[in-house]
Amino acid sequence: MTLQQLRYAVCIAKNKSMNKAAAELFISQPSLSVTIRDLEELTSSQTTNQIFVMLEAIARKQREKVLTLYYDLIELKESPFGILALLVRQCNQLLQVKDLDCLGKSNGMIAKQMKVPAFVAGKLKDQAKMFSMDTLRDMIEACAKTDESIKTGKISDRVGVELLLIQFSQK
Repeated sequence: MTLQQLRYAVCIAKNKSMNKAAAELFISQPSLSVTIRDLEELTSSQTTNQIFVMLEAIARKQREKVLTLYYDLIELKESPFGILALLVRQCNQLLQVKDLDCLGKSNGMIAKQMKVPAFVAGKLKDQAKMFSMDTLRDMIEACAKTDESIKTGKISDRVGVELLLIQFSQK
């Protein structure tokens, strides 16, 4: 994030209007919209990275770190439901990488088949080594049960995901 992008974001928050902020900054509203879109993409990739770090902490049974990462994401206005979806996605990717690795596929082949950059495939492969296939399947199943409990109103999304993370990170 550049200093200019930060200045733009602060101006929008202060004015509570893209048009007023653009006028105050002496730029066009579409230019300001492009900058905001860049910021949204940046925060999206940071969220994905936080989920990656969270899964590493889960593998190491570092409950406090897992919950701190979760609360940080909540503080950044990430929805618990969105966090749950990213956890499922990451677990599915790890399961897929683990399966391809067992078949003897190279990082390059894994990257091509999963449609991710080679360095991402390498990182996923390293992280997948921290989990057994059964553990990943159990985590995906637990995520599905939590998803159902949230959608049927049995538990709130924030508490449901928090309990799930506690379950995943218990020693």
